[in-house]
Amino acid sequence: MSKPLNTTERSARFCRSVIGVAALAAMLPQAWAATVSTGGQDDSRYQRIAQNPPHLNASVPPGGADAATKGFFGPVITWPSVPIHWVLTPDGRVLNFGATSTGQQGGDLDYSVWDPALGTGADAFLLLPNTTAVNTFCAAQWVLPGSGKVLLTGGTVIQPPVRGIGISDVTVFSPQTNTIDRTTSMTYRRWYATTIGTLNGEVVALGGRIDPPQITLGKLTAASTPEVFNPKTKTWRTLTGAKSDTAYGVLYNSWWYPHAWLAPDGNTFILSRDGTTYSLSTAGNGSLTKFTAATVRENAHMTSAMYAPGKIISIRDGMVVALVDINGPVPVITQGTPISRHRRFGNSTLMPNGKLFVNGGTSVDDNVLEGHHLASETWDPSTGLWMQTASAVIPRLYHSNAILLPDATVLTGGGGLPGPLTNNNGEIYYPPYLYKNDGSGDPAPRPVIDTRSIGLGWNEVFTVTVTSSLKPITRVALLGSSQATHAFNNNQRFQELPFTMVGNKLRMRTPNAKTLAPPGYYLLFAIDSDGVPSTGKMIRLLD
Repeated sequence: MSKPLNTTERSARFCRSVIGVAALAAMLPQAWAATVSTGGQDDSRYQRIAQNPPHLNASVPPGGADAATKGFFGPVITWPSVPIHWVLTPDGRVLNFGATSTGQQGGDLDYSVWDPALGTGADAFLLLPNTTAVNTFCAAQWVLPGSGKVLLTGGTVIQPPVRGIGISDVTVFSPQTNTIDRTTSMTYRRWYATTIGTLNGEVVALGGRIDPPQITLGKLTAASTPEVFNPKTKTWRTLTGAKSDTAYGVLYNSWWYPHAWLAPDGNTFILSRDGTTYSLSTAGNGSLTKFTAATVRENAHMTSAMYAPGKIISIRDGMVVALVDINGPVPVITQGTPISRHRRFGNSTLMPNGKLFVNGGTSVDDNVLEGHHLASETWDPSTGLWMQTASAVIPRLYHSNAILLPDATVLTGGGGLPGPLTNNNGEIYYPPYLYKNDGSGDPAPRPVIDTRSIGLGWNEVFTVTVTSSLKPITRVALLGSSQATHAFNNNQRFQELPFTMVGNKLRMRTPNAKTLAPPGYYLLFAIDSDGVPSTGKMIRLLD
């Protein structure tokens, strides 16, 4: 079992991250560098694990006159390493991994866990050693619904002169003990794979690269056969009947983090790089069905999200927006309002009001500063329209990231490895719903709900106490907790829950089927008549 770093080791590693941030500050224009900060670390504050940290209005910074319409990006936060992977753990913290604090990849990469309840200074980060020696650079991640542990699947190993080849190693991070351990390896080596939960709590691994062209005399090889992990037995089984080079294999770079979701019919839906669509059954040896519905192609660095049960928005090449409805026997694809910018390397994040926040990226098909986008935009599914929102300070390109936090803000960050900037930093986006709609830029008062974690089943009635609210509660939203990398956050889902309110008690019912809300962890938000959300309450859906 691995152990947390002692104070000396932790300080040494964090110093390396501070050096990295200082180097970044020296590279950036003055307007960017001025926002970078560093600090010390207090070892005594890591003896607790936060349980749904409370949110105080005072922690929302004042915004400008347009904060209520565009939102606001807070100051840059020093991060221990480039946040290639972010996972919201069931205790409300954020696991980060993928590189060392000096901007390198390898089996000695750093893991860090950020506790939002401790603020954004250096003492809010717990640094952990990689005792497994597994290089989880560009791995896959999935929070196991039964244990709350994070399954880290695949990654790479450096093999000069090539940059890396896929590995079959699998590790597990335990939030309860802050440890990383090995578990059973896969059959196939996978680098840049996607993992998806199933209705029975298993995890299916799709795609991933095996060998680069340098290894195989000019022909890249990919893991075109899916396999399934059983968390109870810690075993893998291969789906030999579902092999495909188009859905998640070598063709069209489909092996690169395949965009896939658990569909309302219980199967896994795949929207491939070439625009074709598939349904994967994990029963027995597996089977794959190709649909006739298709959309335009995309490169391997675009973003997609399931914004409502069985409904997907996919941002494709040429600023095309494809809306995919998979609630029927076959997918129905329509074209939505185009996004305002081509956003290669951009990220998309669902918010408690059901809107989709998109940030970062570039208009050119290369990882360079030319063409980068600081301005963000938000899509409203009720109107189908895009709205320009606040601008960040630092470009977010390849290996950038974004996730929804329990306090209803969006954590953005990263970029680099390779450059053009090595961003050991993050910025928090404060959406418009956190501000008074009077032009003052002042934070709005927020409803407060009981923050004790609870476990529930499906079609189950439960009650939440509203402990403070100046306005009546008009909406309740349930969002899948975030686990994101490489422009794809495949566990985020949004749906509203019907409710009644008697006194200060919200009485509601969980979704009536696993296919609408698969086993796992969700954030529950109560939203008042001004559109202001509470801090999210973490719940777990499990048999």
